[in-house]
Amino acid sequence: MVLALRSALGREANLCAFEPGAQLAFSETVRATFARLATEALDHGLVLFGPGSPFVIEDELAILSRLAQFQRPAVSMRWKCANPLQASLKECAFVLIAAGWRLPVRPPLKPAYVMGRDCFRIVWEDPREIGLAQPNNDPVAKPGSQEQPEAAPGTLKARAVELARGDEPVAAAMFRQHGISAQFLQRLCLAGILEKVGRGYYRRRY
Repeated sequence: MVLALRSALGREANLCAFEPGAQLAFSETVRATFARLATEALDHGLVLFGPGSPFVIEDELAILSRLAQFQRPAVSMRWKCANPLQASLKECAFVLIAAGWRLPVRPPLKPAYVMGRDCFRIVWEDPREIGLAQPNNDPVAKPGSQEQPEAAPGTLKARAVELARGDEPVAAAMFRQHGISAQFLQRLCLAGILEKVGRGYYRRRY
């Protein structure tokens, strides 16, 4: 898919898959969609290498990550398209699905990278706008208060809050690697500290 982006800039006629040696016979619709994405990427200051380059730059990996996430509504259903680049990413993701291509899951973008590339910043839908009920039970916060007590350093709660500090949803597998069980994640969700945004993905509530 990286070479497909590079090809969309007009440097190469054939569209190629990101996997070495794989060839994709894409329609003109797919080509045109990738052309719009490449244009938006350059307009937002992202760097795309030429099709002959053996290297893949961080901006190209970020585009792959977002494409894979947009192909999975369980992760991205509540994301707003905050700018034309994100709208093009979403369009490309669904055009690829229609063409029979689903990208593998990639690691979420690092918060430090997103801070330097504001075009990738996630803006969340208001749950009321898309018909999702908001939990109103909060056994940790005081009645009528939206504030959560600070987690003591070194506790499981503090560890979970630290892992979920960025805008990216965090996989349950990542929490497990840090000794945080699914049951504990559920308790944090009931307490209003975390929010489950898809199957096996969580983010911090603000």
